[in-house]
Amino acid sequence: DQTGNGTMTKEEKIASLLTQYQCKVSSIAKQRNAQNNDMNGKDGKLHPEPLSHSEARAYLELNDWSLNKARENVWEDFGWR
Repeated sequence: DQTGNGTMTKEEKIASLLTQYQCKVSSIAKQRNAQNNDMNGKDGKLHPEPLSHSEARAYLELNDWSLNKARENVWEDFGWR
């Protein structure tokens, strides 16, 4: 949870959690496309609900601003564990 200059700000943590979420969605979509599994959408693409700024903030607040713990909770809630 640190940058090269010290501790990340709350906004940096929110942005990081949102970026990690998007990377995870992309990774899952690529895996499913490679495996030819059924996807959520009719077009064969993964269509998860987006994680909003306020949801990312809430996950972080509930986890005392620990980015690692918040990420674990997001992954668990979306069934990615």
